Amino acid sequence: MKQVAMVIAFARFRDEEYSIPKDVLTKAGYKVVTVSSQLGEATGKLGLKTKVDLTLDQVKVPDYDTVLFIGGPGSFDYYENTTC
Repeated sequence: MKQVAMVIAFARFRDEEYSIPKDVLTKAGYKVVTVSSQLGEATGKLGLKTKVDLTLDQVKVPDYDTVLFIGGPGSFDYYENTTC
């Protein structure tokens, strides 16, 4: 099974930039893993809540067919983050 890591900010990611591609990829048969800076329940800018599966430091990039970074105001937290 192909896997996709979707990296979101723990707070203020763009809800639709996460939920729409995740839905499309899941329906296409991909396993989607949600990644953020911490475990727990992340919250989008518009209030969407989603469970975080892995933290950034737990991701092994070669295990994934694609790594997607989701935008939104919270994504600015990753611009200078050396763990990304």
